[in-house]
Amino acid sequence: MMAAQTSHTSPKPSVPIKEEFAASKLDSNKTESPPTTSDTTVTDKTIRCIYVGRLRPDVTKAHLMEYFCKFGNIQHVIVIPRNGSQTSLGYGFVYFAEPCAIQMVLDSGPHIIGASDVLIRLIDTDKLYKDNGFRR
Repeated sequence: MMAAQTSHTSPKPSVPIKEEFAASKLDSNKTESPPTTSDTTVTDKTIRCIYVGRLRPDVTKAHLMEYFCKFGNIQHVIVIPRNGSQTSLGYGFVYFAEPCAIQMVLDSGPHIIGASDVLIRLIDTDKLYKDNGFRR
């Protein structure tokens, strides 16, 4: 018996690509790689949050707090859970009390948590809220 083929369409309208994203596409003739975390400098004193990616499923909020507390006071840690499970989806966020802690994190990589070389990215929460229409 053959399985019926179904078309998967989303009822939601597609989100338009912003101009800055379209303009930031890499030129196919360039061979340079994107900047690594050690090449990045925090110039905005309001940035106090980092994205932590490539986490193993068993990494918890406590693991992130234990690892990142050496860089400065932590206000909040979030590890995004898999639906209906205690395991991680593989990413989380760390909010520091002071922006200087972020620079120390960027300067000290690579970061190994739970035997994984994790990915660190800056998160500008003020810009995120503004761009998505949220108020603080």
